[in-house]
Amino acid sequence: MDLLPDWAPNVHPMVVHFPIALLFAAVLLDGLALLWRKVEGLRIGAVAVFVLGALGALASFLTGRAAADDMLFSAAADPLVTDHADWAEWTVWFFGIYALVRLGVLWWDRQGRPALWIPLFLVGAGGLFLVFQTAEHGAQLVYEQGVGVQAVERLEAMVAAQQEAQDRARAQAAGPVAAEDGSWRWTPGALAAEGLAEGFRWLAGDAAALAPEARPQAAGDTALALQANGQAAFFVFDHPLRSIQADVALNLDGFDGALMIVHHVRDDRNYLFTSIEKGAMRQGRVQDGQVTLMGEHAFEGAGWQTFRVVADKTHFRAYAGGTMVTHGHGAEPEPGPVGLRLDGTGTVLLGRMAVQSLRS
Repeated sequence: MDLLPDWAPNVHPMVVHFPIALLFAAVLLDGLALLWRKVEGLRIGAVAVFVLGALGALASFLTGRAAADDMLFSAAADPLVTDHADWAEWTVWFFGIYALVRLGVLWWDRQGRPALWIPLFLVGAGGLFLVFQTAEHGAQLVYEQGVGVQAVERLEAMVAAQQEAQDRARAQAAGPVAAEDGSWRWTPGALAAEGLAEGFRWLAGDAAALAPEARPQAAGDTALALQANGQAAFFVFDHPLRSIQADVALNLDGFDGALMIVHHVRDDRNYLFTSIEKGAMRQGRVQDGQVTLMGEHAFEGAGWQTFRVVADKTHFRAYAGGTMVTHGHGAEPEPGPVGLRLDGTGTVLLGRMAVQSLRS
């Protein structure tokens, strides 16, 4: 039996308000304890509520992280998710350490000397700024972006379907079409082979080596067939971006090897990637030719799938078919372009690529 109501996609909305209320109440009790220092129970109560608030913040952070890993966000929501998660983590660390300090001071300073407790009160009150920022970004996700709101999510799905239909209708021989903010989209059409050769910068191999061929698909779609021959093929659309959401529709049934969605590319020896192989998806960084993995998870997929890669500040998320597969963390990279790298043999079918800039 499902214990969650139909309107709640996860438990996070039902626990998030408790730590906010507890931490504000703890600061209020702390202030009253300073005004009435003879009432020892106020000091003890304030520390107890700080401990409960810190535990509640941890529970809220963990449930929020689990909720985020189970949801697919729009490009507009992705930066808010990153910022909300970062502020929440800082809040957990701050009040976790602060609660431990307050417990130690309560045991050591039985008399509650003002010279010690006034600075501690000010530090605790200042920590509410972290709570406010975390709550503010969470509220923006719900009220501005409609995250977790079923009606808004259905509307977004309809808009996305309409956009995809327009992309198919506009598919031409040209390469990717870029927007003013650096975002770009490419839906291969009947003459997509020329677009691949002329619209991208090649860091390894060339378009001719892949023998690109436009193949009609069901429902009037066109896929670009790329014939990998064992030699590396590495190409990017040369528009550097800071934070990105990349959606790539692929069919890898006839391909044996690793296909990488690459981003923040500096050159062929320095870039970040999400690698899709039979049995696994990996996230990592190539620096001076050396590979460092940030995440690796088992993955089995067949047929057409849309893969999404989100790289925003220190957060790196990868999805397959709308489900998160891996979520890695690492140093924030310098801006760079997005593209693909093929290492293997066989046929890769490419349906479309859409890359959105998340931050200016």
